[in-house]
Amino acid sequence: MIQAANKRSFLMLQGPIGPFFRELSDALKVRGHAVHKVNFWGGDDAFFPQAESYTGTPAQWPSHLIGICSRLGITDLVLFGDRRRYHEDAIEILAEANPELRVWVFEEGYFRPNWITLDHYGVNARSSLPASAEDLRQAASTATRLRVPERNPVDPWLKDFLPTLGRYHAFGKALSGKYPHFEYHRQRSPLAEMAGWAHRLARRAMGGSEEGDVEAFRTLKTNGHYLAALQLEGDFQLRKYSPFQRNEDFIRYLLSSFAKQAPAGTALVLKSHPYDCKWTRTRDLTYRIARSLNIQDRVVFVHKCQVSEVLDGCLGCVTINSSFGLEAISRGIPVKALGTAFWNFTPLANPGSLDRFWTAPMTPDEPTFKLLKDIVMSRTQFNGGFYSEQGRALCTQAVADELSTGVQDTRSLSAGPIMRLQEKRANRIKTLGRTPKPRQKLDLSL
Repeated sequence: MIQAANKRSFLMLQGPIGPFFRELSDALKVRGHAVHKVNFWGGDDAFFPQAESYTGTPAQWPSHLIGICSRLGITDLVLFGDRRRYHEDAIEILAEANPELRVWVFEEGYFRPNWITLDHYGVNARSSLPASAEDLRQAASTATRLRVPERNPVDPWLKDFLPTLGRYHAFGKALSGKYPHFEYHRQRSPLAEMAGWAHRLARRAMGGSEEGDVEAFRTLKTNGHYLAALQLEGDFQLRKYSPFQRNEDFIRYLLSSFAKQAPAGTALVLKSHPYDCKWTRTRDLTYRIARSLNIQDRVVFVHKCQVSEVLDGCLGCVTINSSFGLEAISRGIPVKALGTAFWNFTPLANPGSLDRFWTAPMTPDEPTFKLLKDIVMSRTQFNGGFYSEQGRALCTQAVADELSTGVQDTRSLSAGPIMRLQEKRANRIKTLGRTPKPRQKLDLSL
């Protein structure tokens, strides 16, 4: 454990489902820091009851946040996921109000399994990581050290996590009157999410297969196969960082291009997201579209299977921006990403159109990928997991040390959020057709 010389004041917003933020808060307090927490709905109360409750409207949140930060002398903002409305507003408002404030954003691991992500000011497409081969080389040349995180396997956690998920949604429902204006960040309601998991468990209990058509894939007689990795329906990676709003849009575009341009005799394997509770519906949709294009004999849908099985011998991988793309690149498989991702640049991912990718895929450059992985692991990855006691035990202390002593170039990192905030204001002004009153400069520095 590192005892920080400078004591800081952390403000936590929403965290991953479960007690991770509470345990991290305890670790930070042991190091001498002040920690404050804001809850937005009953699910937050379930695991962090000793927190301030925000019960106002989303529109009132920015001014309320400024008041909290001024009153408590906040130096660091900590949250999980950067595109929830309350989080996105917080990052942008505080970047403008106090460019010295550090922003820490958690996310699932960029490399999986066994890792979690802790990035600066944003994650995924808004990551602080280098976004070109030139930027990678520059970062490597100026790095004073590259942290090498420990690597320990994280035990399977899904079975133990389900009671935690149930508690989260039960508290959300029970305390809905306490938070009348809360806006849930997913497209599906909490009750619909729980119903999906219940259906999946019931199917498993009745002996239903979770593999999909893996046997059909194993018996394919083709001239090779391509792989398409689907996103989780409703995820921000799909809705905010791609030209598609639904997996259906992506599947229709994908299969149409494959039918027209892919070499004769090749097959396309679609793999659903491992947490997709309604993957059977997606499978049925895929096969209907394939039949309409007369390629039903060349399309296979799988759900749960060994990654190596579908990647071995793969001619190319198509994804929107899934971390599955990084796994394919690590194996030297050509990748085409149709959305925005921090790793979607040449010579790692393929430029140009999807139509061209089928016949002229570019193999990723191994030295560039090694450099990317070294920097990603050093800057943002911590060995462990959010959803099991064993996973949290692996990472909580190391994360607390990083939050205590980690350095951020906040002046540079805050430029993007400030620009987005200014663009939003300009769009509102254009919509309203009026000139706003001058904004008062806010000083939140200690």
